[in-house]
Amino acid sequence: MPSLLSPNEISNATGYLISTRDALLHALSGFDAPQWDFKPDPGRWSIAEILEHIVLVENRIHAIVGGMQDAPPAEAGRNDEQIDEFVMTAAPQRSPKFQSPPRFEPSHQWSPAEALDRFNESRARTLHLLVEAPSLRGHVLPHPIFGPWDGYQWILAAGAHLARHTSQILEVKACAGLPELGGQRVFAGLALARRLEDAEGSAGASFVQARGGDAVWTRIAGAYAMFDGVGSPLTQTFGLGMFEPATDLAIAQLEDFFRTRGAAVDHEVSPLAGVALIQSLTSRGYVPLELSSVLFLNLTEGRPDPPLNFALTIRVASSHDRDAYAHAAAEGWSEAGELAHQVADLGRVLFAANGYVGFLVERNGRIIATAGLAIHNRVALLAGASTIPEARGLGAQRAVLAARLRYAVEEGCDLAMMVTEPGSASQRNAERHGFRVAYTRTKWRLDAAQRAPSHPHPIVWG
Repeated sequence: MPSLLSPNEISNATGYLISTRDALLHALSGFDAPQWDFKPDPGRWSIAEILEHIVLVENRIHAIVGGMQDAPPAEAGRNDEQIDEFVMTAAPQRSPKFQSPPRFEPSHQWSPAEALDRFNESRARTLHLLVEAPSLRGHVLPHPIFGPWDGYQWILAAGAHLARHTSQILEVKACAGLPELGGQRVFAGLALARRLEDAEGSAGASFVQARGGDAVWTRIAGAYAMFDGVGSPLTQTFGLGMFEPATDLAIAQLEDFFRTRGAAVDHEVSPLAGVALIQSLTSRGYVPLELSSVLFLNLTEGRPDPPLNFALTIRVASSHDRDAYAHAAAEGWSEAGELAHQVADLGRVLFAANGYVGFLVERNGRIIATAGLAIHNRVALLAGASTIPEARGLGAQRAVLAARLRYAVEEGCDLAMMVTEPGSASQRNAERHGFRVAYTRTKWRLDAAQRAPSHPHPIVWG
């Protein structure tokens, strides 16, 4: 039987494990081979060696927690709350330093990419143990330095150990002599997918919050769940299975979130969430509904050339431009009939969403195109691209794309992203400007035969 931890204990530990994981991934973002292998001096570890050590120790913690039910009982009168706090706050400190046992010393058994994949798998296992392992309280095993800890405290120790060595990685990055990059390489994989899904989920949550009224959002098992009205293209989830395990309980809670509001249950699922999630969804009656390409651009490697049509003026929209922005965005979709009215509504709400920045392209004083972006954790989500029919072919979208990317770089972003229909003209245009496909995503729907009315097109940001 799983340990009966309190909801607060589970919430605290989950947040701690996720925040320490994300801090490491951010610290490692964009490294190349010379940086991975750089040593400040012969007696210190490289960043690649630190990461290998992290994985070895976390895997050992799994074994400790798995055997906790056979461990000696804890002494009466233990102050678990005080020990929990110590593990999370004192154990991560870099002083004093300790010598690693030989079995946890790095031996270069994995490449950095392999070690990073193993870390992500290991942290996912730690999060799983938090809710599934038995006897997390009441039995203790000794830590070689800090004394006896119960299973819950050993799980917290996985986060503390990671925090300690993330600080070590930052120390190495700050050392003189660290090789410089001529553009930081970004590889498609789980770490990138998490950043992209988090950015899109955050943008959707800001949109729903700006809508107000009955619109509401929440996070369940790390996934962003948003209700923007029955039939709205934003009524769905983002990031399911990307940040925490998508257990049957979590999926059932998400289903309740939408069904109690009379909405269809839709999940945008990245293939990086894994085959097990797809199997779980299909076993519950989900069917594939839509596909979309998630593209990214590494902003450390350069941006598109500046526009060549000097007759175009591009500016950041002000609060007084909301209605003009929405009208122009809708005019760009005028050939799509009823969809144009929805675009106008979406445009007004987007304009009010926290963190959204709108851009206007003008020619001879008239607005001919719109676009925007939302920034989260140094990722710029490009959205709201629309050009009125008679102004197409003038380079408006190329010009406003360059303007948005320059703005993103000035705001400290290292990635830009957009979402398109697979194989579409929008995807081809994005790829011409350096965007790469990170993955193709599937929207899954429950009970398709009884679904609520929905938008006929996938959500596309561009």
